[in-house]
Amino acid sequence: MKFFPRKPASGSPAEAGNASPPILRPVTPCVPAEAHPYRLYDFFMFRGVFFGRGLVEHAPGDRPRLSLRLPDDSWLAAPYGPDPVFPDVETQTGFNFSVPLPGPTTGEAAAAIALFVHFKDDHLNIANPAAARLQSDRFVASEQPFSEAIRAAPHGRVLEIGSRARSGITRRELFPATMEYVGFDIAPGPNVDVLGDAHALSAYFPPGYFDAALSISVWEHLAMPWKVSIELNRVLKTGAVAMINTHQSWPSHEEPWDYFRFSEYSWAALFNAATGFEILSAGMGYPAVMASAFTIPHLQKDHLEWHYGFLASRCVIRKIGPTTLEWPVATEVVSPGRYSH
Repeated sequence: MKFFPRKPASGSPAEAGNASPPILRPVTPCVPAEAHPYRLYDFFMFRGVFFGRGLVEHAPGDRPRLSLRLPDDSWLAAPYGPDPVFPDVETQTGFNFSVPLPGPTTGEAAAAIALFVHFKDDHLNIANPAAARLQSDRFVASEQPFSEAIRAAPHGRVLEIGSRARSGITRRELFPATMEYVGFDIAPGPNVDVLGDAHALSAYFPPGYFDAALSISVWEHLAMPWKVSIELNRVLKTGAVAMINTHQSWPSHEEPWDYFRFSEYSWAALFNAATGFEILSAGMGYPAVMASAFTIPHLQKDHLEWHYGFLASRCVIRKIGPTTLEWPVATEVVSPGRYSH
């Protein structure tokens, strides 16, 4: 995302309207600044309202004011209340705000909103905090072993489980042209080379056929992911790597074929010495705030909205040897008909 250039202006920092604050000092988001260390925990749009939550350190008594800079260079005051987790002290202010946005706002425009923290003598510009947050995101970081393995062996075969280009999205081009890519899906469509059920991969491919495998947003739709783990072992070469991306938290979708969610701690139950794998990396990321759509007293008491889920979960695995495990249960026994989304 690219922000509009800052415009120096004279006078006091603007609380609202189109005037700009005086010359502003940019700092690296989500990293303590020399003068004003801070942390930003929430910064997102939900149903036309922009939410923010964090804390900032300052000189004794120099309580800050907050404003949002919108992509069209206009400004919105961001009055805030105390944060229930980070109470104010003389040199630290916790803030928690919600600001209605002026009119419909796209996701791209919301991502270009910057937070300004105004002090008596200087100002803090927190620009593009989402991008900075992703730099330390465990989900994002966990991809590295897979990318390194592909670069190190760019001449093998790679299998994508769930390859159908339902939204025009294909991942074939992510791999070197020197690799033989095989797209596998349970339904016919663009980018599908082999049609079949992932619960029976070994019925479609010979043993040890692939050097790598990839699966994006499929594992939550597998009726028996433990069986697919065993099947994946059979079609991979020893030493082959695989990357599986799915969700730890996500709305129910594509019912009735929506079965599971996976934390980064769950992967060892599927990929271990017994199934013939080792885990190279795992991570959850893209934190999400969760709240009940209706007021439920015990959930309010437990402060559910102050806890986080993660929209994404990933593991990167390597086959270390064959498995002798079996799960002789046909998909038709446990799944309501053929997946049709």
